[in-house]
Amino acid sequence: MDDDKSVLKLERELAVARSKESAAFAEYTSSWQDDQRDQAFSARTEVCVAERKLAAARGEPYAIPAEFPIRWSMGAPMPFVMSDGYRTFLTFYVDVPDPEWDGTSTTVITPSSPDTYTLCAVTIDQCVLHRFGAPDEDILYADGHPLSGKGLEPYTAQVIVDSPWLVEYRAMQGEADQDGHDVSYGLKHFAFWFHDNSFECLAQAIHGEVTRESMRSLLER
Repeated sequence: MDDDKSVLKLERELAVARSKESAAFAEYTSSWQDDQRDQAFSARTEVCVAERKLAAARGEPYAIPAEFPIRWSMGAPMPFVMSDGYRTFLTFYVDVPDPEWDGTSTTVITPSSPDTYTLCAVTIDQCVLHRFGAPDEDILYADGHPLSGKGLEPYTAQVIVDSPWLVEYRAMQGEADQDGHDVSYGLKHFAFWFHDNSFECLAQAIHGEVTRESMRSLLER
């Protein structure tokens, strides 16, 4: 009975947080000002915290922030994945706010452009599995993903707590290899939520390096 009361209380707290979030984003999209943007994302963070508490109380998987402070472009981060089975890398365009932008125009860029941009190169340690593609942002926020409404934050790297994918991997691999080593020791389920697609992996750690160069030169390293 106490658990039921706790869940009901958390559900009410989540409803209040979502109402505040809707109002904050309405203010931001009507002005496109930096201070409104900060308030909107702060409200979104409060929603995510409430979602995680509720999911944990229900015994469900949920997403928490990874130790990865780099944010990518909201419009077209153009993520690119490289892997040879032993090493895995992810690149994307970094979000650099333009104080002069009023929301009425867009800049079109392509990976083949020789122009210099702020980019991020992510090294993924001990990546045993990765997937890249669907879902996009619209599906994530339309309850089309198992983790929708469970702590997902846009344009950030996250760790999935109690990940079913990691459980599936452990079951597939068995508890230990032929030498007795735990094949899943230290693995985490990382997720990068982009605008048009997503990147997820089972790995031990992620490291990001921000650089100023063309995407072409970064990929040619």
